[in-house]
Amino acid sequence: MAEMVYKRIVLVNPFPYYARGINEATVYPPLGLITIAAYLKRFGVSVKVIDANILCMRNDTVLDIIKGFGADVVGVQMNIVTARAGIELCTAAKDLGLPVVIGGPFIGETIEQLLKDTHADCMVRGEGEITFLEFCRGRKLEEIEGIAYLNNGRVVQN
Repeated sequence: MAEMVYKRIVLVNPFPYYARGINEATVYPPLGLITIAAYLKRFGVSVKVIDANILCMRNDTVLDIIKGFGADVVGVQMNIVTARAGIELCTAAKDLGLPVVIGGPFIGETIEQLLKDTHADCMVRGEGEITFLEFCRGRKLEEIEGIAYLNNGRVVQN
């Protein structure tokens, strides 16, 4: 088994502080993030999941938790409602010098623009358990299946 390069991961479901009129009855737990966390933990990775959406936690508080946890990597899940807050969080995490991985149902057609806006290292397309583990193991981006990333400003999809 390959040694982990990244051992402390924070996975975030952002809070759309700007959104109005959302029916809380349709806000679900971030099952994708929880599943990735459980999988990573099986391989000895320390993971913290922050459901900022349900906690109404703004990005400045999330960033304080990320710093306090000593995160090596930040993973951000986005959907159409949380995308703006997710982009802001990704940019702030990159400003801290952290690798950022993005995913979620928002990624669909907006791959190039979203990678540029977030400054993310890569985007997970589809299920993320194995893909995120490979990233944590330090595999080269071109060797990881199921991701998209920018190489010299052009989108590469594995």
